[in-house]
Amino acid sequence: DKPVRSLLDSVWSRARNEAKSGDIASQAFEYVESWISSIQNRVYSPAEARQNIPWSGDMYGAYCDVTDNGDWSFVGLTKAIMDDLLRKNGFKVSEMVRLWKGRGWLITDDWSKGYQRKVVIPKTAGESKNVIVPMYCFSAKSFWDGRGRTSPK
Repeated sequence: DKPVRSLLDSVWSRARNEAKSGDIASQAFEYVESWISSIQNRVYSPAEARQNIPWSGDMYGAYCDVTDNGDWSFVGLTKAIMDDLLRKNGFKVSEMVRLWKGRGWLITDDWSKGYQRKVVIPKTAGESKNVIVPMYCFSAKSFWDGRGRTSPK
């Protein structure tokens, strides 16, 4: 049954290729997780604001809304960081954010084509108002989905 075997080989090969490319969102997300883990000192949080350390996009590339008791709902990365991280690892930014949003990993608002959200960075004692920064925001759930992470900070 050579024709049947040939057909099965063809179908199996196509299925493997689709499965490999189908999980490209997870592969790209692993780079995001790795970057966050390796640069925790560049993840800004309300604790830095309480210490009167002002937000700086040059100094910090991410924000996490972690509370003193460790609860958090998202971590956001600036566009510059996300673009650089994905491109240097061979991923297309527009494709990844579309896939991540489709999986429910990105928390968005009505701003910036639905892929980013405006993040309110708490003001320090010396600042008169909060800073608003557009970011790609990953839900806490995206880190917990079979990955075992509990906090990016």
